[in-house]
Amino acid sequence: MNRTDLKNLVYMQIAKTLSQLSTCNRLKVGAVLLGYDGSVVGTGYNGSLPGLTHCDEVSCNASQRCLRTRHAVRSALDYSQARVATAYVTHEPCLRCTQDLIARGCKVIYFEVAYFGSLEEAVARARLVDESGTAKVQIHLAGHSNELTYTWPATVMAAQRGSDNG
Repeated sequence: MNRTDLKNLVYMQIAKTLSQLSTCNRLKVGAVLLGYDGSVVGTGYNGSLPGLTHCDEVSCNASQRCLRTRHAVRSALDYSQARVATAYVTHEPCLRCTQDLIARGCKVIYFEVAYFGSLEEAVARARLVDESGTAKVQIHLAGHSNELTYTWPATVMAAQRGSDNG
């Protein structure tokens, strides 16, 4: 495994570990944000606002969106003022979180689990990513092994591997 793949694996595993802290009953999401120098500039997980009641069966169930939960990306961004180069998120960010990452300078968003939402939102996210030049890359963690596979865009991954000097 080359150094770039190792870094991607480690940061995605950190995001997955952070997701275990989530207070949401429906979905556990974690996020790790890296600055342009490669340092971690923010981490977060989804859950209720600090000091408020955690999710319950009324406000959080599989058939609807959670009504009490703050998104992992938003939490990570709120506790950091730095510009973000790269995001590792266990689940593909929603439209609003994608907007917030791009506004903070993010150029690559790695995620493991795809998020579909409505067709309208999916189209809006795709347009936003395309217009901003941001790459969204799905990482498939192969069980508990140290193997990674990537889904789109192959050109971004090839360019990144070519520039891997570390």
